[in-house]
Amino acid sequence: MLIGNLTKLEATLVNEDFGNSLRQQTSYTLSVDEKIIIGRDPSQCKILIPDDRTLVSGRHLEIEPIQEENTPKWLLCDMSRHGTYLNGNRLNECQILQDGDRITLGEAKLTPKSAQFTFNYSSQVTLKKELVSPLSDCDIFCLLLAGEQSLSDDERWLLTAATQAEITHIIIILEISSADVAVAKKIEVLANELETWFKEQYLGISVEIVALLLQPFLVNTEVKEIESYFQKSLDKMTKSLETLVKRKPEDLLTQRLTARFQFQLTKIEQLLEKKKATFFKEIGSTESDTQELSKDELKERLKKACKDADTERDKFFKRVKTELNQSKASLLDEFNRVSLITQIKQFVTNLEPTPTYADGYCELKLQLSNHPQKNSVALAAISLCREELERWSITQWEGICYHYGKGGLQGLHQTIHDRLNGISSLKFNKSLFEFSQSINFQSILHTSVVIEEIETKYKQPNIIGYLFKNLRGQIISVLGMVVIIGGAFLPKSIDKNKLIPLLLLPIIIATFFAYKQDKITRLEEETEKIKERMIKYYELFSKKLVDNLIEKINLKLEEQERKIKEILETVDEQYKVYLAELDKKQLEVKSITEQSKLQQKALEKEIAELQKLKSI
Repeated sequence: MLIGNLTKLEATLVNEDFGNSLRQQTSYTLSVDEKIIIGRDPSQCKILIPDDRTLVSGRHLEIEPIQEENTPKWLLCDMSRHGTYLNGNRLNECQILQDGDRITLGEAKLTPKSAQFTFNYSSQVTLKKELVSPLSDCDIFCLLLAGEQSLSDDERWLLTAATQAEITHIIIILEISSADVAVAKKIEVLANELETWFKEQYLGISVEIVALLLQPFLVNTEVKEIESYFQKSLDKMTKSLETLVKRKPEDLLTQRLTARFQFQLTKIEQLLEKKKATFFKEIGSTESDTQELSKDELKERLKKACKDADTERDKFFKRVKTELNQSKASLLDEFNRVSLITQIKQFVTNLEPTPTYADGYCELKLQLSNHPQKNSVALAAISLCREELERWSITQWEGICYHYGKGGLQGLHQTIHDRLNGISSLKFNKSLFEFSQSINFQSILHTSVVIEEIETKYKQPNIIGYLFKNLRGQIISVLGMVVIIGGAFLPKSIDKNKLIPLLLLPIIIATFFAYKQDKITRLEEETEKIKERMIKYYELFSKKLVDNLIEKINLKLEEQERKIKEILETVDEQYKVYLAELDKKQLEVKSITEQSKLQQKALEKEIAELQKLKSI
């Protein structure tokens, strides 16, 4: 084991404000167990930078001690705004410092607003391996120290190494440098303080710390006699050493060997106990495997799960067909305010009649008020039916996929997946239970349609013929009334024949208005007839499309039913393979269990023999 001395960080601040080469140098010693912060904040920084170095942050950088292969090293980390530069390169991540590294704070080069340090690392070894390795076989450890100097890090490390070794007694001698009682008393105080510190630092370790004048025992010394004050300490030390020597060395050796042997036995016992626990775990695991459901039980559970899945499938598809039929009835219900039939009636009702008179006939058509083009009514009606049926069919398919029953087809597949996966440790890939959600309704909705322009044509009498036909009868009726009324009420002096010309004009006017009213009434009647024909036509058109759409959906549902049956068949096949492997595995598990129990018995026998050995 090698022990290195402390490494120092030489920090140099260069101030060029004076216009000369004056430099102020300060050395800081880095600790091997405490990190330091460098910056301008006096409350947080151990190495403080003056405030006039404005490119240096309050907490600019951190140097943290780390251990690599039992060797102390220091990690440099930047925490600043303006950056930290290592050998002229900006530090982007923490980096281990190397001997001679130049650390500049704030800028790449040293300026009056920045600061700079130089890291000097020395790996000088002060204690050699041959001086430390004997600690492993040492009973008494004696450390001679200069009395007036505090413990160095190397000496502290060596004391720590001694306390960790199997040493029965530690002696620390503080040398009194001169035969001066005042100096001796000062060193004795230091010895007492060191003893107090040692006992607090290393609890339960036997230690003896004394201050001795060793100068008389040196070669070529001028001091030949020892004063009584110093003789007392020497006598005390001599008695202590005599007591240690009087102990039987063979007893110490036996005790040391016994302790080491007990330590090794304890290690072996721990390994055996760990191995025993592993055996118990393996046996428990294998026994748990053998206690898994038997082949017959698995078959019964599989049969029940498949039956339940089939029941769920049957219920779902019956429910879907019922829902689909109800939705169809609602879509085509003429008493439903939002049904397609109602929308068709509303569309036709809003059409305007457009009569055309020619050759004594009236040709009647229905037109949109804002689209008088040819076939515009038929195209608009077909578009209305297609759009509404497309919305309805998509809604129905989404309901089938995600809403009908308990979550639609998706919920059905998930339910079947969960049922079959809960039988045993055999798990099925979820992709096996995925269903096809795509369906094409456009091929049905946009099939070619023969556009039929619904119109009517009827004979319209001209006004002259109408007047001739109706005026003669009107005149005969009026003449009859004149004769009857005149004979009864009119004076004999009035000539009845002169009244007829006077009544002829009102009769003609009344007949003309009757003609106009008959023409309007006939137009209204024909318009109603043509609207009824149009409603029936598009009702039939819509019903045909609905039937085709439902047929498409039913074909897709039959495909899904077949898919579920195929899934159940696949599951059955996989379980047959699984059951065959289970039989084979259970035979292997039984064999492993028997072998493990035999090994466990042998291990328990070894542990018992070890316990006997420890008790000797």
